[in-house]
Amino acid sequence: MKLTRLEIGSAVVTLLLIGAGPVRAHDPDTGRPNWITEGAYASPQTGEHCCGANDCERLDPTLVQATPRGFVLHAYKDELVPYAEATPSEDGKFWRCHKTIYNHIDGSVTGGERRCFFAPVGTE
Repeated sequence: MKLTRLEIGSAVVTLLLIGAGPVRAHDPDTGRPNWITEGAYASPQTGEHCCGANDCERLDPTLVQATPRGFVLHAYKDELVPYAEATPSEDGKFWRCHKTIYNHIDGSVTGGERRCFFAPVGTE
């Protein structure tokens, strides 16, 4: 029996779909900030959207220090985030969302000015 290209293609697609498994909107093990995008969070200072997966980084909690004036982010040249500018984190982790800067000359992408900061409840 000879199969047509359409039959072979349909069989391949079916096998791929069966093996794909469930897709999670937020996987706490990988630290993906999809909940930020889905929650449509905005900056308390400017009202700008915080964005999401490509614009937010989960911070190492040992590099975030609560002080009387706010959170100090040691990984960002000791940037100070006043408590009034911090939003409660849904996943209990520290996150910093930033404006993404694209270098059109060399194609590099870097994180820029902070848009939003998320902190676990009770860490202030």
